[in-house]
Amino acid sequence: MFRHGYASRLGVVRATSTWDTEDHKNPWFYKYLDDVKMDTVQDGKLAKVFDSGELKPIPLIFCHGLAGSRTTYSGSCRDLASHGYIVLTLSHFDGTANYSKKKNGEEKYWTSHHPHQDIEFRRDCINVRKAEVQTLMNDMFSAKFLSETFHFGEEAKMDLEKLVISGHSFGGMTALQVAHDDDRAKVLFALDPWLWVIHEQIQTHSFFL
Repeated sequence: MFRHGYASRLGVVRATSTWDTEDHKNPWFYKYLDDVKMDTVQDGKLAKVFDSGELKPIPLIFCHGLAGSRTTYSGSCRDLASHGYIVLTLSHFDGTANYSKKKNGEEKYWTSHHPHQDIEFRRDCINVRKAEVQTLMNDMFSAKFLSETFHFGEEAKMDLEKLVISGHSFGGMTALQVAHDDDRAKVLFALDPWLWVIHEQIQTHSFFL
């Protein structure tokens, strides 16, 4: 669960703070989570029908909700992968992840000091998230994405004509915004999306998919 060790644990603990405070438990209170494991195969081989190019697996991008991260929904993503989807997740760097880290080492922790109902701030977060998802989509449309990223065979290709954008809560709203703005997204699978961010457009019937 803690991809970045103690830093990830500290992020989870900070996300339990009372709103607009730093009042949270000591990070060691959650140390037991360090040993949580999932029933998965790490670096497993792709099924032969996919590796040979006989069938194309459907790609699915999953976006986390407030105070989540790329590993928060591992159980759900594992279940989707077990049905033949190639599931990709990311920890958004908009301040809504419990902890996120860029390749250059820049870090960002969750903070409870942002006003929860600041709609302009939340819309800015959505724009950051959308840009991150679209950057991932750009990479996915590269011919060698699977071979270079996952070391699959050269014959393996994703069915990008069925690209699914998904997420939960604020991640569901992220998915909805990406599907609205980018026609490369062919399927929207939003779990309890936080529609408050676009409630004005909904009320005026100006938001369409």
